Amino acid sequence: MSKNFALHQTADTLETELRNQKLLNLPVDWGDEILYPAYDGLSIRNVPHTIGQLLDAPLDDAVLDNRVWGDTNLDGVQRVVTFLSDGLGYLYLRELMDEDPELEDTILQLTDGRGFVPLTSIAPSTTAVALPTLWTGATPATHGMIGTSLFLREYSTYTNMLFNKSIGNLMGSVIPERDFSSFVPSRSFAEHLTDYRVPTHLLMFKGYLGNGFLSAVLHRGVGYSYAHGGYSDVWVRLAEVLQETVGKRCYVHIYHSPVDSLSHLYGAKNQYIHYEIKEQMKQLLAVLSSQSVKDGQTLFMLIADHGHANAPDRIDLQDDEAEFIRRQMRLGLTGDMRLGHLHLQNDTTDDVIHMVHTQFGDRLAAVETSQAIDAGLFGHDTVYSETKHRLGDVVLIPRLGTQVIDSSLYVLDLESWHGGLSPEEMLVPFMYTRL
Repeated sequence: MSKNFALHQTADTLETELRNQKLLNLPVDWGDEILYPAYDGLSIRNVPHTIGQLLDAPLDDAVLDNRVWGDTNLDGVQRVVTFLSDGLGYLYLRELMDEDPELEDTILQLTDGRGFVPLTSIAPSTTAVALPTLWTGATPATHGMIGTSLFLREYSTYTNMLFNKSIGNLMGSVIPERDFSSFVPSRSFAEHLTDYRVPTHLLMFKGYLGNGFLSAVLHRGVGYSYAHGGYSDVWVRLAEVLQETVGKRCYVHIYHSPVDSLSHLYGAKNQYIHYEIKEQMKQLLAVLSSQSVKDGQTLFMLIADHGHANAPDRIDLQDDEAEFIRRQMRLGLTGDMRLGHLHLQNDTTDDVIHMVHTQFGDRLAAVETSQAIDAGLFGHDTVYSETKHRLGDVVLIPRLGTQVIDSSLYVLDLESWHGGLSPEEMLVPFMYTRL
């Protein structure tokens, strides 16, 4: 990162620490390429805990590491605003900033010269798991939304959690509406804040807002909702929401998805995403520079849920080279293409793990699920009773550039991916300013 930024040394130190932490000892020679979640103070999981502390509505002590704040004074914060830019990776943002002086200057102004520091995503590093973490403060092991596609034994169905649809039968919902509010056992962050008389304001694309299962799970307790049409109106709407809440004790959350959508469409690095990121920073600076949104008691934070990485190499469990693994499976691959779960027949776990490392060890690692849970890959807190069943018997960890698929279920032709444990996917930016 440019040395123009006050927190550049802190950012470098934190990145080194995050790269060096090891939760698992995998028998592959590329194990050092893996970056694990830092749930104890340097992950997105710690963001809602910090917000609660700032608003005198504490969840517990799982707050962000003090080093991320530098010498910033956080006294007197009464309004917290979080802008979540879906898919914005820390490493890619650093790369763009180094090659684009205009973007660098915009970020410099946006952060009062501080720049940004890295946090980690969660495991798996995907929206369907990250958003429940951000909206509960719970780790994936605790809230149970442990992958994009899960086998839900309570409904006897393999389910896409983003759409609440059964794999292979996208016409019907799996989880009935009566169960929406209780599916995630962890209480929502907005409900928690309401107990302390702190209202939550939410701004997001109209197609996502109040739209069925995910919104019902995540946004329980949200007092005020605002929709935008997905175009440049988002910045006008953001200014309106900030003007409406100025001087009030509240939490404001903005979810914005274009970086993620464009990455899936065009790939992890290209001119289209570069332009979108630059435009986001430019528009944020314009909105936040207006005196009409400032009150001297607001903390604005920008975060992301995950980054992106291309994964052109596919390991298909339906191919002949994976026949032994496939014969031990009780159902199709679950989880994510970049962090999958195998549900196996009894007493076959060790043999399958051995075969994964023998046949695919140059690009795929495997670990027994109980070992991954005990190591804290999905968090160190209480494990929800359904989590172990949803994770199956073996966790598959692909190397950067590789995805594991089960073509008997479906194949997604996306240009870039997330969900894995590469630094490109796991490291996300954290930047902030006082208003």
